Amino acid sequence: MRKNNLYAQGWGGGYGRRRRGWGGGPPWARGGPSPGPAPGPVAPAVQPIPPPPPGSIRVAVPTNDPGGLNATVAGVFARAPFITIIDVSGSKPVNVNSIPNPYAYGGGGAGIGLAQWLLSSGVQVVLAPLLGPNVEDILAQSGVRIIYVQPGARVADALRMNGLIT
Repeated sequence: MRKNNLYAQGWGGGYGRRRRGWGGGPPWARGGPSPGPAPGPVAPAVQPIPPPPPGSIRVAVPTNDPGGLNATVAGVFARAPFITIIDVSGSKPVNVNSIPNPYAYGGGGAGIGLAQWLLSSGVQVVLAPLLGPNVEDILAQSGVRIIYVQPGARVADALRMNGLIT
């Protein structure tokens, strides 16, 4: 190879002068530091709810309204307007809370964020019409029982049909 080879000197190859770090453009195009990863969606600040009473199981259902046991099951999971949390003890609902879904209107990754929040809140059963593959994997690997129900059904009816309450 000759010393005056244009490719060896950084010229040619279709890259122009930037190949050697000259010219304009952002610093990382000139050989400077990389700006790092692009900022992603900011997760909402969500606190886990208190743990369920001893001897009970916690069930989560995506709902269209804050009606508790009379709410209707939403057609989606992560983007549902509300999440209804039911603590069941001895086939009877003990606590029922309808919480506005903090991930309903966020950016990407809503399902994963919601699944992590439900796990941190002690949810053991999820009733939903449809789950994304990532959410389903997270919940299943964590030992959460997933029960598929029809959208539009009342929460109480969905719990009763699946033997969770009498």
